[in-house]
This record gives sequence, structure tokens and C-alpha cells, in this order.
Amino acid sequence: MSDLVARFTPAAAGSLPRRMYPVEPIVFDVQAAARFGQEAEALRLFESAARRGVVVAFLFSPRRSGQRSPTALILRSTEIELDGGRVEVGVDFTDIGAILVTLSPLIGRIAAGSDLEFTYPAPLADRAAAFVRLARRALANVS
Repeated sequence: MSDLVARFTPAAAGSLPRRMYPVEPIVFDVQAAARFGQEAEALRLFESAARRGVVVAFLFSPRRSGQRSPTALILRSTEIELDGGRVEVGVDFTDIGAILVTLSPLIGRIAAGSDLEFTYPAPLADRAAAFVRLARRALANVS
């Protein structure tokens, strides 16, 4: 019964109960980057993200034609970050109305807010889908 009550904990006194979704971290798996021969780049980006705070989920996008350097999409408990090596963009959940996903046979795209757009190759679509599901749960908890 206490689990049921915890799921519907009100955000603040006097407000209506709201469902709280479990946000279980996704363990970083370097094998996705290994498919593209870019394990070292993925590890570098992950370690950099971990030094800046707790990483709930990490999605790597390898260097390829049309993308000069590898990038990473990082989910934290209150924001989503884009790390492109020299360029870092963070969007707080309070500034995100929706998380959009575009899929095609070759490439996918994730957008959150007006400042963050991330593309990934189709072989990583399963990892991107897991990332987006978790991000939507985390966003629902703070919205």
C-alpha cells in the first residue's frame, strides 16, 4: 500500500495527487560505440559527463559523414544535456514542453526545447528509444 501512496504523492501541499514514475538509470554500454570503432570517444564523453554529476542515461552518437565529431545526449534527474566535445547545451526540465522523436531508416532525431537537437544513426534506435522512454518518465515527474 505504501508503494501505491508513494506513486501518487502530491507535488506540494494542497495540490492534487500526481503519479510518480520510477526512473531507473540505464547502465552505459560501450558496445554501441564499438560497432562504429569509437569506444575511446564514447568513454571520454561518458567520463566527462560523470564528472559533472549523476548520469541517469547516456546516448552516444558516433562521428560519421554529416557529423564531424561524436556527441552524447545525457539525461540527469532535472535536465537533458548535449555534449559535443567543445559544445555543451543543457535544457532544464522546466523549459521542456515535450520530447520529440523523428525516425527514418537511416537516422533518428531527438529534440527537447528549442535549444537541443540530437541525431543518431539507425543502428542505435533501440538505445535511443530506451533513452526517450526514460526521459519522458523523468519529465513527467517534475512537470
